[in-house]
Amino acid sequence: MSKKISKKYKDRIVAEHFVKAWMESSNIYEVAEKLELQPQSAFQRAKKYIERGICLKQLPLGGPGKGHGERINIKAINEYINKFIEKPAV
Repeated sequence: MSKKISKKYKDRIVAEHFVKAWMESSNIYEVAEKLELQPQSAFQRAKKYIERGICLKQLPLGGPGKGHGERINIKAINEYINKFIEKPAV
């Protein structure tokens, strides 16, 4: 596996390394794992770069237990939820 990255180095991850990890990953959890960051930290850094005009691709937030960026059929989910809601007695 990869070598542990020191906190001092993590604080200095250069933009090129971050962008490479981002562009080669399929979700934010993968970016975070590659750079040994928390997913929230990777997300915030990407947000900052995008606000500054860096054209990062859009990544799903998915990861372990997060649905891996799956598309959700909202109508079907709401119909499923309605099965659990008690109907008032008439």
